[in-house]
Amino acid sequence: NYGKLVDDLKAFDKNGKELVTTKTDDNSWTLSNPKSIAKLTYWVNDTYDSESGRGFGKEDIFSPAGVNILEGQNFMVNNHGFVGFFEDKTALTEIPYTLTILHPAALFGATSLLDTDSSTTVDVFKARRYFDLTDNPIMYAKPDYETFTVDGMEILFSVYSPTGVHTAKSLLPDLEKTMRAQKAFMGSINSNKRYTVLLYLSDVNKNDAQGYGALEHHTSTTVCFPEAMPTDALGEQIK
Repeated sequence: NYGKLVDDLKAFDKNGKELVTTKTDDNSWTLSNPKSIAKLTYWVNDTYDSESGRGFGKEDIFSPAGVNILEGQNFMVNNHGFVGFFEDKTALTEIPYTLTILHPAALFGATSLLDTDSSTTVDVFKARRYFDLTDNPIMYAKPDYETFTVDGMEILFSVYSPTGVHTAKSLLPDLEKTMRAQKAFMGSINSNKRYTVLLYLSDVNKNDAQGYGALEHHTSTTVCFPEAMPTDALGEQIK
């Protein structure tokens, strides 16, 4: 029910005239004259700010599948929380998406999607279909990442630690040990050329992510744990 996060959806024609929209359920809007629409605008709410102590909030969205909006510091972009689709039989299979994100130069977008724009403040990602877009989360944060290669697969490990107590470098040995063992076990069945691990560490003293664990995708994994965990314990959880 990611539509519960969306407020103030508006539709406009090419002349900027607002068109009629009607919200029909938690996730859907009916558009009065869809062929005339040139632009849709809406606001998206943050799930991390409203989670309960058991890791599930009023939106019933598990933290690794949720969205975080922390201006100037962190954006956890699980694309199903931000991007919708037009409901017809081709929407989920054949229509390509181009996602353009404007961001401060100080924030790095870690993802398995390829940025086709060379700018330091504009990222342009292309996806073959809606599923491919939602299958590839993006985490924007101050650059703290490490890369390594396993049998031709490039691994990108990006960490957001609010106070900087944990770093990608300090946690890398545990992740790398696991990834190398995993690739050796799976062999040729795992033919990804790029894999991304996004680790978000939450501040337990604030309204922040409390659903700890991970959500795996085809070419990436989102992970949420409390920043207060000791490095050794966190490394074990990563493994």
